[in-house]
Amino acid sequence: MKNLEFIARPANAMSLVKRKLVLGVGINDVDYRIRYVKGRRTVKCPYYLKWHRMLLMCYCPRYAKLHPRLKRCTVVNSWLTFSVFKAWMMQQEWFNRKLSVYNTIYSPLTCEFTGTTSTGEDNENN
Repeated sequence: MKNLEFIARPANAMSLVKRKLVLGVGINDVDYRIRYVKGRRTVKCPYYLKWHRMLLMCYCPRYAKLHPRLKRCTVVNSWLTFSVFKAWMMQQEWFNRKLSVYNTIYSPLTCEFTGTTSTGEDNENN
């Protein structure tokens, strides 16, 4: 199942209240569920997958330990809010492409989607 089949389903009030910061910095402010079960598979929001991966690379100590050669990076404050990143991403050619940064700060001015993903990150539905 491809992420293009993701359908935004409204989040209920309880799930919205229970949301915490993503990796201690990110704010998931959308009013829909970012994942749901369809049959025997979990379907995930493709925009959220890209955003979460970016946050992992910059703010997850475990990721940094596993990839010590990678430069330390940060994300511009506005992109710490999921809906802002998603709005930017929706204007890009992103499917089956990798989010690339040209310095150590992820921002609309320093990023673009390039090449193809080698990890199949656009199909991370399990």
